[in-house]
Amino acid sequence: ELSDSRNLFRRSRTLTGSVSSRVQAATEDTAQLRSPRHKEKDLRSHRRRIVVSLVGVLVFAGVVLWLFDQLITTPRIIFQPASARADAAHYEQLVQDYLNENPLERFQFAFSSDKFSAEMIQRAPELSSAALTNETGFMRHDVLLGARRAVARWQIGDKQYYVDSSGISYERNLLNEPTISVRDSTGLPIASQQIIASTKMMTFIGRVVGSVESKLGPVKEVVIPPATLKEVDLIFADRSYPVKLNIDRDPAGQAADIIAALQYLDARGIAPEYVDARVEGKAFYK
Repeated sequence: ELSDSRNLFRRSRTLTGSVSSRVQAATEDTAQLRSPRHKEKDLRSHRRRIVVSLVGVLVFAGVVLWLFDQLITTPRIIFQPASARADAAHYEQLVQDYLNENPLERFQFAFSSDKFSAEMIQRAPELSSAALTNETGFMRHDVLLGARRAVARWQIGDKQYYVDSSGISYERNLLNEPTISVRDSTGLPIASQQIIASTKMMTFIGRVVGSVESKLGPVKEVVIPPATLKEVDLIFADRSYPVKLNIDRDPAGQAADIIAALQYLDARGIAPEYVDARVEGKAFYK
């Protein structure tokens, strides 16, 4: 009987291994007897397994925290400029509708900024931009919404139509009311006026006004004269005469003609009855 309880003799069983560090047994990895050298080897292996397990747990926890940080739940709505008057709950719902339709994009790493901006502007044309950011802190996301600044408005019945300098028309204005109004003198019924407002007429007005005001001063009013759907007259705040335009022409080219013509008249002190810029590259006055 061996004195060491770890090496108890058992009937019909052969003891394997060696307690000497100088003797290397063939099956020492599975032997009952282990040398100090082999015991140290086992301890190193055990420590290695513990370290690997701890590193694995830390990596897993880091991945989970990163996924939580990437998860977009209820982002805060921030308007640019901050003076925008808007119902944040309405736009929060629009954002949630987008995320519900694109569930994978609830994770920021799969979020498509261009697609989100395009769809938000399509659903709310009064927005000029829409962007997501999580720069405010862990698991906090903000949606930055840019509000369009209207250059003109057109009231038809109980509805207001707005247009910005890029020619985008919309019905919900988030900023101050524009000073320029559209006066419809066509005498058409309200339904027909609404059709006109929703087509290229408002686009034309917005782009022309946005182009000429920086050079010629503020526009006071836009008039659609009777018996025509192709002509638009601009009336400037510091000029008494109207400027006749044709909506079938390119707005940028027509704006350039107006600027050249009115600067010519201002330089010579001429105050005509009207200026006609409906022909490309020319301007007539009376």
